[in-house]
Amino acid sequence: RNQAMQHEPDERPDLAPTSHADPWSELRRFTPARLALGRSGVSLPTREWLRFGHSHAQARDAVHARLDVAALCAQLAGLGLAPLPVAS
Repeated sequence: RNQAMQHEPDERPDLAPTSHADPWSELRRFTPARLALGRSGVSLPTREWLRFGHSHAQARDAVHARLDVAALCAQLAGLGLAPLPVAS
């Protein structure tokens, strides 16, 4: 019988998990950056990986989309701004 392996319930330290506030939550309010997303092994959690993929696809679409200059000028004029379209 191995004495080192035996523990009486009153001999063990309190192992109850403690809850702590997320130290990153305050900083996340001030930036759209992806901060402290967590880990699943050596990778990102599935939810964060899928969110990143979705954001990346939206960014790619935005880069390749044709800019509708007339619609943009109309929206800016609706805000009381006077756009000046130029071409190079």
